[in-house]
Amino acid sequence: MHEEIYSELRLYPNLELIIKDANNDSELQKQQIQELIASGVDLLIVSPNEAEPLTPLVEEAYYKNLAVIILDRKTKSELYTAYIGADNFEIGKAAGQYIANQALGKETKIIEIFGLRGSSPAMNRNLGFEHIIQQYPNLDLVATINGNWEKEDVLTNLPDVLKQHQDTKVIYAHNDRMALGAYQVCEQLGLKDSISIIGIDGLAGPNGGIAYVADGLLNATFLYPTGGEAAVRLAAKILNNEPFEKENILPTTLINANNVHVLRAQTDRILNQQQHLEQQSRTLANYRFQRNVLLGVSVLLSLLLFWSVFNRRSQKQRLDPKIETSTPPRVSSNTKQAIQPAEQSFIEQFKQSIKDNLSNPEFGVKDLCRELGLSRAQIYRKVKSELGYSVGDYLQKARLETAVKLLKTTDLSISDIAYQVGYNSPSYFSTAFKTKYDCSPSDYRKKL
Repeated sequence: MHEEIYSELRLYPNLELIIKDANNDSELQKQQIQELIASGVDLLIVSPNEAEPLTPLVEEAYYKNLAVIILDRKTKSELYTAYIGADNFEIGKAAGQYIANQALGKETKIIEIFGLRGSSPAMNRNLGFEHIIQQYPNLDLVATINGNWEKEDVLTNLPDVLKQHQDTKVIYAHNDRMALGAYQVCEQLGLKDSISIIGIDGLAGPNGGIAYVADGLLNATFLYPTGGEAAVRLAAKILNNEPFEKENILPTTLINANNVHVLRAQTDRILNQQQHLEQQSRTLANYRFQRNVLLGVSVLLSLLLFWSVFNRRSQKQRLDPKIETSTPPRVSSNTKQAIQPAEQSFIEQFKQSIKDNLSNPEFGVKDLCRELGLSRAQIYRKVKSELGYSVGDYLQKARLETAVKLLKTTDLSISDIAYQVGYNSPSYFSTAFKTKYDCSPSDYRKKL
């Protein structure tokens, strides 16, 4: 979502973005919203961690005539300027109908994995799902577990439940990250071939739901657009007093074996185009930097020439007091270093942190924030500015480059290399490797 927002903001140079991340803490999110209201921002974009705790604050902002866009997750009130997000109730219904269609009237036992219980997506994805399966007597929801949107919670909570219900045929997870955790538990218990796993989100990239379906880890997922680009466009309309819709429902679609390869090709092409645009932006930034350097050099040369002329006149005056003097004009110069020492120190710490945690598949921006003592937005901006990559792209680049070294210098199997550089599955690793190097790891080793 943040990457979409930053990409779209390039088209609106008059907009300045401030991002605060509450790290799934509703009390912290309330405090951050109060700080933003007090700071005098022109518009708020809020994605509520939980619906009920955030409702009074959003209403307060609305009553103060501060524009508020609710993104992805709703509050308990209709008092907001606009909403952007998919219809989670309809997605839940679509998941239930898909399972019913696949069951073909056979007795089918289901386990449901919840997102955060107090969040509107989790509640609506459950309500829509139950609305459908209650219409089919052959569908039996035998257990629900709390996943809290995180794979780790599924790895902890699912095994005991699954051991009690080994005849389960379907696991329905409220997002793809939890669905991946369900797959790993099924794999550990030897049940991955007998249980179908359904997720929601369908994000692009090597670690998104589309890749999980393409690689056979999930049987299906349902697209949940992030809404980042739409949020920026809507914010610009509101701030420019242009007409806009209050309710903006983003479309969803089923992703399964029938369409995943076409969708994957399309999303990969879009990602490549985005990378190309980012490269162009970096090239333009480099051009501007070089232009500023040349301008600075020109100013310095002018100062040196002026000083040389003035110095000669001063020497002549000392030799001949009759020469009249005049006060030289005051000239100031302000040059900027290419990389400040503090930024260089940050980049070194960032690279070292990536290197130290390369083999950990769960390592991400949240861990970097904790290690470096910076917010998600600060890290994103610094890494993008100094290295030209998003954090995720740089982590992927570091993992794949390390994998190449291991392929060249060791006899480790492809699977061992995949796990050593932080991939959950050798198939993910092979897909990411082929995307970057146009050949599989095994073919790369053969070429060596």
